[in-house]
Amino acid sequence: MRFRTYKIKEFDDLVDCIWFLEHNGANENVLTPPNQYSNITFPLGTSYKRHNQKITTPQIEGIDQKPVIFQHSDGNKIIGIRFLPFGLYSFHNSNMTCLANSTTELTEIIGNHALIFLERLKNASNDFECVAILKSLLCQLFKPERYKKIQVTLQSYYYFKKSSDNFKLHYLNEELELSYPTLNRHFVEVIGISPKKIERLLKFRKSICTMTSFKTDLTSVGFQSGYFDQAHFIREFSHFMDCKPNKFYQSLKAQHNAGETKICYNFSIF
Repeated sequence: MRFRTYKIKEFDDLVDCIWFLEHNGANENVLTPPNQYSNITFPLGTSYKRHNQKITTPQIEGIDQKPVIFQHSDGNKIIGIRFLPFGLYSFHNSNMTCLANSTTELTEIIGNHALIFLERLKNASNDFECVAILKSLLCQLFKPERYKKIQVTLQSYYYFKKSSDNFKLHYLNEELELSYPTLNRHFVEVIGISPKKIERLLKFRKSICTMTSFKTDLTSVGFQSGYFDQAHFIREFSHFMDCKPNKFYQSLKAQHNAGETKICYNFSIF
C-alpha cells in the first residue's frame, strides 16, 4: 500500500493536503484511529470497504471519534482531500453534525458535480493533473459566507493544539471573550461536535503520536499528552480505541518489528 500527499497553496487554512492511496495484492484490513480530520474521497480503482460497507462512489467522511476499519482490495486507488476540522464547512451547505462519525454519498451533498469530477479524475494522466482538478472543485464549491463563520473554531483549534497539560476550557472562553454555550454553538455548527470532544480527541491523537515514536514508556506518553494521571490516560485511550493503551502498544510494536503496516494514521498523526 502506498500513500502520496500534496500540499496546496489554495485554501491552505482549510485543507491539510490532497492525498493518494494505492493498493495492489491481497485484501488488507487497515485500522484508522479516531481523528479530527474530514475527507472528500474519490475511488478510482476497485471498490473498498469501510466497516464492511462497500464504497464505489465519491464520499464525504466526517470526523471519526471511534476507530474505522478499511478493507482494501487489489487494484484499489483512492484520491482524497483532507480538511482541517473546521475546513469542510466552507465547501457545502449541509449540517455538520449529520456528517460526523459516518461516510456520506458526495452526490447527496453537492449533487452530480461529484460524478463529473470523478470521471475527470479517472481520465487524468498523472498526480498533478488530479491535484489541479481537485483544486478547481474546491474553487467551485467554496462559500465565502460560510468561511466568515469559522474564525472562532479556527482559533480554538490551534489553541487546543498548543495548550499544556494544565489547560482548562474556561481559559479559552476567557481569551475569546465568549461564554461556553456560545463557543459550543460555533463548534457544533462548523465542526459537528463540541469543543470538549475536540479537546479530548486532540489529546488522544497526541498520545498516539508519542506512542508511535517508540521513544518513551506508556506512563510518560500519558503525561506528555496532557493527562493528569495514568488512570485518566488509560480511561481516555480506552474510550477512543476500545482497548487499553498497553494492548494497543504491544500490537503496534509487533507490527513495527515485523515491517507490517496495518494501522493508518492519516499521514499526519497530530
